[in-house]
Amino acid sequence: MKRLGLAGKMVLIVCLPLLALLFFSGRYVYEHYVDSRAMGAAQVQLEQVQLAASLAHELQKERGMSAGYIGSQGKKFATALPAHRKLVDSQVARLHALSERGMLSEVIRPLEALTPMRHQVDKLAVPVADLVGFYSRLVEQLLGVVDEIGLNSHDAAIAMQTSAYGAFLQSKERVGLERATLSAVFARDSFTPELLQQFIALLSAQKTYLERFNAMASAEQRTLLEQRLQGSVVDKVSALEQLALNQAAEGHFGVDPELWFAASSAKIELLRQIEDQLFAGLQSGVQERHSAALRQFYWASVLVALCVLITALVCWRVVRDLHRGFVALHRTFSRLVQDNDLTVRVDWHSHDELGALARDLNRFLDHLEGLLGEVRRSCDVLTRSAAESALVIAEVNAGVVKGFGQVDLVATAATEMASTVSEIARNATETSQVTQQAIGRARQGDKEVDQTINAIQKVASSLADTRLLIDSLHQETGAVAEALGLIKQISDRTNLLALNAAIEAARAGESGRGFAVVAEEVRALAARTQQAADDIEQMLTRLRDGADQAVNAMHSGSQQAEISVAEAKRAGDEISVIVSEVRRVSDMTAQVATATEEQRYVTDDIQNNVLTIREVYESHRQHSETLQQSSTELDALARELARRVACFRLREQERPH
Repeated sequence: MKRLGLAGKMVLIVCLPLLALLFFSGRYVYEHYVDSRAMGAAQVQLEQVQLAASLAHELQKERGMSAGYIGSQGKKFATALPAHRKLVDSQVARLHALSERGMLSEVIRPLEALTPMRHQVDKLAVPVADLVGFYSRLVEQLLGVVDEIGLNSHDAAIAMQTSAYGAFLQSKERVGLERATLSAVFARDSFTPELLQQFIALLSAQKTYLERFNAMASAEQRTLLEQRLQGSVVDKVSALEQLALNQAAEGHFGVDPELWFAASSAKIELLRQIEDQLFAGLQSGVQERHSAALRQFYWASVLVALCVLITALVCWRVVRDLHRGFVALHRTFSRLVQDNDLTVRVDWHSHDELGALARDLNRFLDHLEGLLGEVRRSCDVLTRSAAESALVIAEVNAGVVKGFGQVDLVATAATEMASTVSEIARNATETSQVTQQAIGRARQGDKEVDQTINAIQKVASSLADTRLLIDSLHQETGAVAEALGLIKQISDRTNLLALNAAIEAARAGESGRGFAVVAEEVRALAARTQQAADDIEQMLTRLRDGADQAVNAMHSGSQQAEISVAEAKRAGDEISVIVSEVRRVSDMTAQVATATEEQRYVTDDIQNNVLTIREVYESHRQHSETLQQSSTELDALARELARRVACFRLREQERPH
């Protein structure tokens, strides 16, 4: 069953009720056909009934004539009997013709004894009772055919009418037996006990069969019988029957047997006419039923054929439509699965569930095609965005790597700058200490100059001491020169450090703006320190020149004492100026030391911030690498998704651009 296709399954589903329809409709048609055949057989059987009844009637006549012929010792019916035998022989010949067709063959053999019986009648060698019994048995067998046909009939109405007809024939047979019996009685003009008993039994049998007829006959048959049995013929026979009953014991009826026979024959002939009318009505009913059965059979055949044809046509159309619809769906799904073709649509239009399924599938394909079109466009955008993001992330990664290197350089420079600032602070402290010492010595020199001025008047006596003091001053001036050289070096290095700090602050951008301001102040302070050192150097140079001159003047003699006094005064003034300048240098150096110390703290903060920035750059570099890897994976996924979506065929690809 699983290997059977959908069309086969639908045909199988349709075939089962169609076979049931064929079976029951065929049975219906067959029943009507059987009814028509039964009615046709009933017509043939009626032909047999007619022939059997006609032969029985003629045998009844022959029985009566033969009984009268024997009872009259050949004086009565001598002419009529041979003529009637010819009529009976013609009926027997018709019966032989039917027996050759396989009908009424069971009554042919008893009729073969009819010829020997006739020879015995002609010789008057058979008793009347044996004669009547022989003919009665023949008639009984013929009437038994009627009863058998009535019992075997499939139609209840026909069976009842046939049985009623058979009862009427049996009653008519008893009338014939009565005719033969009374013919013999009237011929003898007396009853024997056997003939009397037989006569009474015949009268009783007639009444019984008539009651049976009335019980089974239709209203028309009963009415027909009642109307036909009212007349002088029946009354005459009834009067003779009543006469025989009234004088049964005495006899001496005084009735001519031929008169009785004629009256009884007239009644039998009347019964024969009634028989013919009953048979005609029965035959007409059978013919009507046969015609109705044939019409029903033909109409049933036509209607069944039409129903089967319409059912087969409707089933074929339904199966064909279902098959075509499912084939259209199968083709559509095949192209969807095999070719990934979303432009295909189900070419099936109907107003049933299959058409609704086709329309829903087409709408779903439209929606899916639009969705995949949007996905395709999104994939293109995603691919481009992934590529651009990969490039941007690569540039960001390169910038982060480069920034990380620059941060390393800044961190290194900040470390060096911190060391330099520490060194500058230490040198500034030392310079401040040296300057303080210089100030103290300058003050001491100022005192000595004052003493020299005071004692210059005693120049002659203390010239040697003065030269020693001047030499000492010369030496201290050299120390001051050395200190000024150190101050100039510190100023140069501070200026260089400020320049480097300004450069790094410029590289650092917005975050290095405060550091740039500090560097500018440091550089300005270094310039001022340099300027002060130059001034001090000039002063020291002049001081050394004056000391040299003083030494020369001391060597020159006392004549230069006056000049020396003046020069000493000038030197005292210069020393005062030098003291004040040195004090200024000392103040500036203290400021430089303080600023350098603050710069060292700032430099430490810068170093810490640079290290933090380095850590941030390192984290950003790692994140950038992760983003670059994710971007690469996203680009690969976007390309894979675009490749998969490109496998589907959309109507947008077929549109001209």
